[in-house]
Amino acid sequence: MVFQFFTVTCHALVMCGRVRSTLGAHQVAADVPWVNREQYTPRYNASPGASLAVLRVAGPGETSSSGRVVETMRFGLVPSYTDKAAKVDFYRMFNARSETIAEKGVFSRLLQRRRGVVLLNGFYEWCSEKAGASQVKQPYYLHLDGVGGESEGDVLRCAALYDRWKGGDGGELVTVTIITVTASKPLRWLHDRMPAVLRSETDVAAWLEGSHDDHSSVLKPYGETDMKWYPVSTKINKGDFEDPSCCERTKRVAQKDAGDVVKLFSAAANKRGDSPVKQDSPAEGKDDTVGEKRLGETTPTTVQPGGVKRAKPSPGAGGAQRSLHSFFKKS
Repeated sequence: MVFQFFTVTCHALVMCGRVRSTLGAHQVAADVPWVNREQYTPRYNASPGASLAVLRVAGPGETSSSGRVVETMRFGLVPSYTDKAAKVDFYRMFNARSETIAEKGVFSRLLQRRRGVVLLNGFYEWCSEKAGASQVKQPYYLHLDGVGGESEGDVLRCAALYDRWKGGDGGELVTVTIITVTASKPLRWLHDRMPAVLRSETDVAAWLEGSHDDHSSVLKPYGETDMKWYPVSTKINKGDFEDPSCCERTKRVAQKDAGDVVKLFSAAANKRGDSPVKQDSPAEGKDDTVGEKRLGETTPTTVQPGGVKRAKPSPGAGGAQRSLHSFFKKS
């Protein structure tokens, strides 16, 4: 009998629709004014409709020594030409593909004068993983490494476009969409898209101050080693779950399931007088989690039948020690 513990299959699901936005004023607007700061609500599990901090060029009448301001905007673009009586839908355009923003009118009209930079701690992506008979959507938290360490790294700056819409009540709603690009090579196992990360001040300036036709050189995949990721709790699969534990490192559900199976058959082996079954760690000597290192991440590994090996006999012990495969064959 061949026994397989778990498999990993990642699908191209909706991109960058869940982010962590808990930055403080010292990280967001230390040297620039913050417009509508009172509307900003920090969220560990922010989805479309949430308030985000967005850096933009200062407009007429706005005083700023740097020529920039930060403004609180809602996540998910609502075009200015939307009917005043329309029901607001933040999920319709929370992302914009970099390859087509110059072609689609809803975005191209914003390239000249309404570029922004969304300021985040990090974002979440999901991978469909099979553990036994169950299919689990395993979330991962992605962020930049920095002086804070772990999830408290550098500010993640993402290229964006924003717009202003006035509803029937006359109030103004400022909304933003995050631009995505093809995923960098290190992240393709997880998703085929990623946010357009602006890592340097040069990139930020080039994006904010660039012309209508000058954006392709800035909007590119980011695959440097300071982009980190690790598995987090499936509790965040629910959009209304809000807690600091959203971005805390945990073991993958598939790994926990595999460990439980090993314990189950080891217990059965002990009852029969056999030697306990040993499960080797794919990342032995590096970390206690499957498929990722503590801060040097790698593609999650699929544990094949060979992942459970025959234990080595103890000195002086008699008889053969059995793997799971031979355990099931025992008459």
